[in-house]
Amino acid sequence: MNIRKLDTFYDNDEIKNMLAADADLGKAFEKAIESGSEGIYISCEANEITGFLMLKRSTELQAKIYVYVNEKHRYKGIGTELLRFSDELISKSSYENVTCEFSLYTGVARFFEKNGYYTYCHMIKMERNNTLVTLDERSEELLKDANIDIRNYRDSDYLGWHTVSDIAFYLLRESLGMKPSYYNQLSKSERERLADDSPNRYVMEVKGEIVAIGVIYANKIHLLGVRPDLQRQGYGRLMVSFMINKIIKVNPPEKLLIDVLIGNSAKYLYEQLGFSEVSCLSTYIKCYKPDSRHKAPEGYPTEKEILEELKIYGMLRNERDAYLNTRI
Repeated sequence: MNIRKLDTFYDNDEIKNMLAADADLGKAFEKAIESGSEGIYISCEANEITGFLMLKRSTELQAKIYVYVNEKHRYKGIGTELLRFSDELISKSSYENVTCEFSLYTGVARFFEKNGYYTYCHMIKMERNNTLVTLDERSEELLKDANIDIRNYRDSDYLGWHTVSDIAFYLLRESLGMKPSYYNQLSKSERERLADDSPNRYVMEVKGEIVAIGVIYANKIHLLGVRPDLQRQGYGRLMVSFMINKIIKVNPPEKLLIDVLIGNSAKYLYEQLGFSEVSCLSTYIKCYKPDSRHKAPEGYPTEKEILEELKIYGMLRNERDAYLNTRI
């Protein structure tokens, strides 16, 4: 068996035909081709494409892997060889871990488990129609009582955004028992990436402080977060309502999409706002450099201490001091 890089001129049509049985993977492949991705490889035997491997960058330290074996060539060890090949690629890269996704109710999990992957989380896919949201009485009162501004992300929002995106989701992952529960430090590259993506990112500012964040890509709410010490006060409902209406007003889609982790109470909020469950996905993960990840925000061993610090400063004290000293 030979594994080589995809030749976009000669291989594209054959790959598309092979992936026709997996619509989601087919879409991911087409998007990767459009973006000029170079992390696509194929396995061949006797000039026939037998399998497909794609590595797609998720963050600076994490990639997502896609593996597919032509149905008539399955159970011959081709998938395992592709994963071994990916191990070699990843070990030479900066990635610390790699994730893969598949339907919760398929037998794919056993294949990945045998190759060093283990359960990271289970995600519920939800959708709703394209009708606008009418604010409820509580949201209307919140808007009246607080000086609230929902607007696009600015570079000067970086500290506030990081507080919500990394600390809030770290605490969520911990509460759901997701391991490894990682926490990203402030970085220049992250700040640059957020600034470049500012048209898709939104912040809710209340009296000068960022209390909620959100990301919209086309018809999907890609991310929603509320500062941990300010949750359950109506800000999340207000932020989701804003993003739903924003999507519909800009370019009304047939359906709006959002994902939520199994066990995350936000699912009930999304259901109240018209979303319903359509499928479940499992995410599996393999760590290549587990010791290089921060297991918890430095100097804050308990959630109580983290939240107390947030109430006073709006972000972790050690991070704020490091930021001011280095002037990222």
